[in-house]
Amino acid sequence: MITVICGEDSVLAFNYFDKLKKTYASEGYHIIEVNPEEIKKASELIDSPMLFSPKKIFFTQELYEKVIKKRRTSIDKIIHLFIEKEVELIDFEEGIASKLLRFPKGVMIKEFKLSENIFKLQESVYPENLKNFFELLNKIRMVYDESYIFNMLVRRIRALILAKDGIFDPKMEQWQKKRLINQAKKWKKDDLLDFYKGLYRIEVQEKTSATPLSIIKSLEILACYFL
Repeated sequence: MITVICGEDSVLAFNYFDKLKKTYASEGYHIIEVNPEEIKKASELIDSPMLFSPKKIFFTQELYEKVIKKRRTSIDKIIHLFIEKEVELIDFEEGIASKLLRFPKGVMIKEFKLSENIFKLQESVYPENLKNFFELLNKIRMVYDESYIFNMLVRRIRALILAKDGIFDPKMEQWQKKRLINQAKKWKKDDLLDFYKGLYRIEVQEKTSATPLSIIKSLEILACYFL
């Protein structure tokens, strides 16, 4: 059995991937980490006996992105081998929606989609939009962990900085680029960089316990200066 964990909510997707690994390990499985480029060698281990455990499971990352897209035919045979032998392979594809993946039949896809409000929060980060940003932040904080919210905002600001220089994630669809460009136009480059520096300071203070403030409260103060 092959399970592919993917989706635009890469934080939750990776946490699930990591949790699965720990769960299988606690259940006595022999965990085999596989470099995606060496999946053929890994498939040769399917029938090999394990010294201390007859149960084995393979974990890899970006199998589709790094291998399958380039070597479609040959890799399909290897995937079918895992399926036929009923040996588990779990693959993590960072930030990719399931509709963009082209795996052969028999592969199970588990997708983690971003909440609509998370998208709205990311898109609300621009000058003169403080009220809307606060309203969305207060909605989301009731559902998501504050570290997760913070990481999503850091990712968005980083993407906006790159968009200012015409640099985009190659996985990004055209409509996503358009929205990113429009949001970036609302920022002065220097203010955007200063906002990013402010996020970095919040991260450092949080990791070093240098502030009594929560991440959300620090974000609110930072937003008051720039939004």
